[in-house]
Amino acid sequence: MYKRSDKASLIFFALAEFVRRGGLVEMIIDYPRAHKPNYNCNKFSARRLKERGIATRFLHKGTSQHAKLFLFDDSIAVFGSHNLTRGSVISGYDMSIVMGAEGPVQYIVSFFSDLWAESIEA
Repeated sequence: MYKRSDKASLIFFALAEFVRRGGLVEMIIDYPRAHKPNYNCNKFSARRLKERGIATRFLHKGTSQHAKLFLFDDSIAVFGSHNLTRGSVISGYDMSIVMGAEGPVQYIVSFFSDLWAESIEA
């Protein structure tokens, strides 16, 4: 199905393993709009994430975001400019930050929860 040699696929496999072990991963991605260059990429990513049991939603129509935000068990946050693509994974031009400190992560969890409530099913 997906090659284990592809570095972007490794992210999907790792996320799937985390979920398989009982972890919670939720993702919100931009709503795919036909006139935008990321239309197919976002639909493809949503499908791959859902296939692996990762709760995925689209940010409400008409709104977009560039920053990516991943939450793991409401205790670890990863955010930055990276995409779930091969180019982003092997490029040195994208950067992400991992946070585990309780105060900042709880703020991010609250922010994410608000976005989740406003987003639509992928």
